[in-house]
Amino acid sequence: DVVFVDNLGNELGRETWVVTDENGVATVRIKPKKMPSVFIYGVPIAVTYYGEAEYYGSITTAMYKAVLTRVSIKVTP
Repeated sequence: DVVFVDNLGNELGRETWVVTDENGVATVRIKPKKMPSVFIYGVPIAVTYYGEAEYYGSITTAMYKAVLTRVSIKVTP
């Protein structure tokens, strides 16, 4: 698993899908472990949705698309 963590090392979510476009910009889908109150690499993802949905698109659909730089990840077996 590729796990995203915040700047304090708290685990925020697990990467479930990723695609990279021709410019090298990756769109990452994350299954949240909990609702974060912080930012992931400058991208606010705190929304008022508590469920299993993955974040892709807009806040109104309880999904979020973000350009992420994976500079702080935790890899588990």
